[in-house]
Amino acid sequence: MTQFSVYLFDFDGTLFDTKISLRKVYRDSFAAVGIFDITDEECAEFMHHSLLQTMQMRNIEPKDYQTFSDVCIRSLDEPETVAANIPFPETIEVLSKLRKQGKRLAAASGNTSKHIHLVLDHHQLDFGFETVVGSDMFRHGKPAPDCVLTCLEKMSVDDKSSVVYVGDSLNDVGAARAAGVAAVLVDRENEYPDFDGTRISSLEELLC
Repeated sequence: MTQFSVYLFDFDGTLFDTKISLRKVYRDSFAAVGIFDITDEECAEFMHHSLLQTMQMRNIEPKDYQTFSDVCIRSLDEPETVAANIPFPETIEVLSKLRKQGKRLAAASGNTSKHIHLVLDHHQLDFGFETVVGSDMFRHGKPAPDCVLTCLEKMSVDDKSSVVYVGDSLNDVGAARAAGVAAVLVDRENEYPDFDGTRISSLEELLC
């Protein structure tokens, strides 16, 4: 695989298995606006979208956006939710090896920067990220390029050819391409067999 000098990572579903923890978050948030029939399959889809996109997918009234968002943020940062986020088996080793190779690392996520730091602190992990960019730091969610471009700005990276964004959804790929950087799709469950770009089943393949 092509090697880069700057590796940007999505968080949920890419570095950490957050699927189970997010089910509670989404159900709490939808319940707050009177929607109680959220399925596991919907939760798995919501995690690839911004909060606004998620609300629009279930036709929430704009007047209820703030309530939904407030409950979502509160539920995300509850200790039980934070503790339920688990790094994928290869995450720690792969990021450690990339650091030893002199790669620059950062996180660019649709989640909040506070939540990411809470999860890392809970697990006592230091991935050596130069910066953590969350949804509280940019305006437009993926597939808009904001999260990637904000991250590059904070890292003072001008050469986009040296950068790859690694994520687990087509929205991550769209954000990378819109930002003008390379994209790698982590497809652990073979959800995107017809994807027309670089696709891996494990982060370990970044080292090959």
